[in-house]
Amino acid sequence: MPKKSTKKVVKRTAAKPVKTAKSVVTPIAKPIARPIAIHSVNEKAAKRAKLALYIYWLIIILFVASTFYILGRGHQARFEQGSQEIAMSARGAELLASGKDKLIAGDIPGAIEDMTAAIESDPRSALAYTYRGEAYMSEANYAAAAADLDFAISLDPQSSLALYDRALLNIRLGNLEMALVDLNSALNAYGQRPNEILTARDIYSKRAQLNLWMKDWEVAIADYTASLAHSPNNPSDEDFAGRAEAFTALGKYQEALNDYMTGVTTISETIKLVEDPMVRINMSRRAMFYFEKSAALHVQIGEMAAARTDLEAANTLANALNDEDARNRIQSLLLNMQPEI
Repeated sequence: MPKKSTKKVVKRTAAKPVKTAKSVVTPIAKPIARPIAIHSVNEKAAKRAKLALYIYWLIIILFVASTFYILGRGHQARFEQGSQEIAMSARGAELLASGKDKLIAGDIPGAIEDMTAAIESDPRSALAYTYRGEAYMSEANYAAAAADLDFAISLDPQSSLALYDRALLNIRLGNLEMALVDLNSALNAYGQRPNEILTARDIYSKRAQLNLWMKDWEVAIADYTASLAHSPNNPSDEDFAGRAEAFTALGKYQEALNDYMTGVTTISETIKLVEDPMVRINMSRRAMFYFEKSAALHVQIGEMAAARTDLEAANTLANALNDEDARNRIQSLLLNMQPEI
């Protein structure tokens, strides 16, 4: 069979004739005023933008000027207020000093009046509230004293004086535990911010006395020792006597005897420098009391001769003070004392 031809038959399609578009010639319009109009619009826009910029900067300038004016007025107002506060503070300080002097002199109504005026002048003065609290405490107005001292501490939680005074108030009210808390706080506050009104010796001595009353003997001894250490050039005979009492409670009689005699020596060295007769009388009474306490300790440990010597010294002071009750008591003890064998 004859082979089929492998050649593909491609049909040729005659191309359709392409229509040639006729050239359309648009006549150029004659120049009109449009370019001039565009230029005019641009010019007006530029003017408006320039005007807006001027207005914008004018607003900024006015704002800045107003700000400086307001700030200036604020500074002036603060300056005027500061000047007024300084004047009020000066007036408050004057009233505070006057009230303090009256408090020391025992003019309690006058002190309260001045402190109240000082508070009106400076309502944030913790010291004025503290002093007025002291004045109220002096006239046994304990509710008013507590209110003032509480408020003083709220104004100044680190006021060792206000804390110390509130401790004294709590002691008077029998709140010994609360007083101890206040004394601890007063000591911490004083350590952070000492002042010239109160001393560390004052706080240690009062806390020692409180611990003595609470029968915490060892702590009382430690506090009395700290109190004496804070006043080596001007020791208190009452600190020695208080520590002697704590030593006695612990059965440390020799230490107690040493402290009682040191208390007597302290009085003998300082009484000659005291001009106030009442202070001298009170110091002499304390010395007489120390001799009596020392005599009792000597009896306790069997030292009768030393006990008699102490009682005779106490009797001499009783005669000098013209204290009939003390003289009768001491002479009775001397008569009943058995001679040492």
